[in-house]
Amino acid sequence: YFISDRDGVMNLFSYGLRTRETRKLTDHAEYDIKWPSLGPDSNLYENGGLLFEYGLSSGKTSNIPIRVHAENLRARPEFKAVARNIERFSISPSGARGVVSARGNIFTVPAEKGTARNLTDSSEVHDLNPAWSPDGKWIAYLSDRTGEYEIYVRPQLGGPETRITSDGGVYRYGPVWSPDSKKLLYWDKLHRLFWIGTDEKKA
Repeated sequence: YFISDRDGVMNLFSYGLRTRETRKLTDHAEYDIKWPSLGPDSNLYENGGLLFEYGLSSGKTSNIPIRVHAENLRARPEFKAVARNIERFSISPSGARGVVSARGNIFTVPAEKGTARNLTDSSEVHDLNPAWSPDGKWIAYLSDRTGEYEIYVRPQLGGPETRITSDGGVYRYGPVWSPDSKKLLYWDKLHRLFWIGTDEKKA
């Protein structure tokens, strides 16, 4: 087996030692074949930046798909200091803790002693605009988990979130709690004002 550009473009040929016949095996018309490598069942080569396999028994050429995954260092998980990325905050009724949004997550932090808690821990979505309920039990916030910004609430000590709205179509602002911690006020970019009950979930 050898490559030759006798037809203008380098292709794969074979020469029969017994028959003394030369046969053209491939028919690439744009790029030269490079670096053919013979194995027990096929001949591998490069053409136009792609790898191909010529089957010795079948006489057919097929492309070998290869995916090369880059290091992509920026996509690796890492710990980040978020103090300089705080976008909005709210204070608990007791004043002992505060809730902040930073880098798409919702955190509660102590005023003096204690540890910070990442309530949402969701790198794949953007959570923002947290608000602490007047009774101290809940954190309300916006999240684009569904593709549109909807309102969610979550226990301030941590736990599963509850989706309150389900009709997001334009960018939303808020939320703001009612004094009884049972309703939320929000508005949107169309200058519409809404309130919704956290139990009924009807705006």
